[in-house]
Amino acid sequence: MARDRAAEGIDNGVIGVVPFLKALIAVRPVSKDDFVDIMKIKPSVYRNSVDQQVPLEKVFADIHLYFNHFIKRQQQDFLDESVLQEFIARCAAVMGANGQAGWDALIPSVNGPLETLVVRGTMDLFMVQVKNDPKHSATVQSQLFANMNPVAMGFIDPDGSLETPIIRMVLALAGSTPAINYVRTQKQGNFTSYDIWISGLSSETFAIIDEHSHDTWKSLLSASTWRGWKKMYDHRNKSIATKMKRENPLAANDPEFRPVRTCNLPSD
Repeated sequence: MARDRAAEGIDNGVIGVVPFLKALIAVRPVSKDDFVDIMKIKPSVYRNSVDQQVPLEKVFADIHLYFNHFIKRQQQDFLDESVLQEFIARCAAVMGANGQAGWDALIPSVNGPLETLVVRGTMDLFMVQVKNDPKHSATVQSQLFANMNPVAMGFIDPDGSLETPIIRMVLALAGSTPAINYVRTQKQGNFTSYDIWISGLSSETFAIIDEHSHDTWKSLLSASTWRGWKKMYDHRNKSIATKMKRENPLAANDPEFRPVRTCNLPSD
């Protein structure tokens, strides 16, 4: 939805990273500790002292996205330059394989005008990790960003360097406390990364959510959270609900899933 909103009025489907982020993330009139203007944030990982001081909006001003669908991977990692070039050629973003470590979705991007040659020196990464467990809320967890590693995924070599900046984003959708934040510490590395943390799924955090769609988004989240499995056993007849649970013993720790109790063995 954010992609479509950012692409309105654009014939070729190429959208800027900055317009995409503005269409995706809500903006508050005044920044607070837990609600920052992400356009002004500095990188948490930087290659040199020049990169260290550049705000997001400036560094991504000429970086573009080109995608209108996602392709689900079956193979983990091994997303090198040639593979991501093919994703761009297909106007596609990447949905991670089952069990993919570190990230769930990845949108390749290109630094430069439309005629820019798509090679590693001009390619960028927009990496996303989604959390639907309430234990992930407003507190930024830096380690989750460290797991979104362009070296581990195969895009750059361990002794290589990525010239273009990347974005790493964690969406803590089930977070009870709304927040738009970022990793504020800075360290030097072989790439430059702007790390964004969003907690909660509401109009406070996402620009694409309004009062008319809020309940729909909440219903989708409820169905996918770690507690959503319990809805499988909902039934207006409690007796039937209990029988359904007993047909799946030890699936959970509720008494209905544990009809058999271990008896104490007699002592010798």
